[in-house]
Amino acid sequence: MNKCVYVIWHDAHAGTDTWHHLDELVRDEDPYVVHSIGWVLEVGQGGKPNHLSIAQSWSDDDAVDSVLHIPNAMVQHVSEVRGTGGQLKGRRKKDHEDGRGKSALLSKSSRTKRL
Repeated sequence: MNKCVYVIWHDAHAGTDTWHHLDELVRDEDPYVVHSIGWVLEVGQGGKPNHLSIAQSWSDDDAVDSVLHIPNAMVQHVSEVRGTGGQLKGRRKKDHEDGRGKSALLSKSSRTKRL
C-alpha cells in the first residue's frame, strides 16, 4: 500500500459571501491553514501532476475515497505516518487506547518537515 502522510497546506478561500463595495472589504492577510491525512496517490494511480494527491480511505481491493489534489505550491509541510496492520508504531501517545488496552502509537518520524 502507498505511504500515509500528514499534510499542512494553505487553502484558497472566499473573502466575502455576497457583493461588497471595495471600500467595505475586510483585510484578510492570514492564510487558511488546513491539516489533512491520507494515502499518497502517484500520477499513474490517479494522482495529479504538480499536486500532492491523497486519498482519505483505501480499501483492500484498491478502491479509494475522498481524494484531495493539493497544488504543490500550497503544501507547507508533510510528514510520513508509518505503521502496519492498522497500528501505528513509534512514540507512545498517552491517554488513547486501541480497544485492546494498548496505547496508540505515533511514528518517530512524524515530525513535520519542510518540503
